Amino acid sequence: MLYPGNGKPLFEQFIDIIQQKIISGEYKPGQQLPSERDLAELYGLSRVTIRNAINNMVAEGILTRRHRKGTYVANKKIEHSLGQLIGLIEELAQKHMDIEITVLESGIVPVPQSILNKLSIQNDTKVYKVARLVSTGKEPLAIDYGYLPSNIFYLMPEYDPKTGMIYTMLEKRGYKISTADQIIRADSPAPPEAARLGVSPSSPVLVLERTVYVEGGGPITYSKTIYRADRYEYDVTLKRYPVALDAIPE
Repeated sequence: MLYPGNGKPLFEQFIDIIQQKIISGEYKPGQQLPSERDLAELYGLSRVTIRNAINNMVAEGILTRRHRKGTYVANKKIEHSLGQLIGLIEELAQKHMDIEITVLESGIVPVPQSILNKLSIQNDTKVYKVARLVSTGKEPLAIDYGYLPSNIFYLMPEYDPKTGMIYTMLEKRGYKISTADQIIRADSPAPPEAARLGVSPSSPVLVLERTVYVEGGGPITYSKTIYRADRYEYDVTLKRYPVALDAIPE
């Protein structure tokens, strides 16, 4: 309930009410809020006030907007430690999260030019490609693209792209995964990717490119994962080493 005479702006009182409903569990993570019009009628506020309050809560990560769908209670961000080499599906399973996988593409394809150098393979070699939309809490989290040389993929006939974890399958076949080169950058999603992730094409996303190597050998798999920036974050532990101050120009 709003109290016009208590000295606290109605804008802030409305935010307090929504936050309390989230804390109490009345509004659950991933749940859609009533429309701005319905909220304005319910609380006797203008739609401008409601919109400004919602914008404030979106900026703070309390709520999230889904493109052309509405406003939802934000799911808790998934935190990943950069020191661990683990696949996306492995990570979510390890965290006991509710995972939904939609296979967008799966099959043997001619090797894309951009993948040639990543996997150190010949131009005429074909690769296995899998593209998956990964959701948690009934909300899209990431689009995951994976590439594997076809001769290695043929050794894993039981692999199911809807449930399979490539690193685990490779290890079962005797490959010892050791290290990976990884690049993380901010980007904007292509319109089809934005639609699948449920965000605006102007929304930022996190892009992770990773080339995985086996012990004593070369690269074995390459992946590119596009994460919703409002649902995923990285945790890094830094260690300070002595700095050669005499090498720094005055």
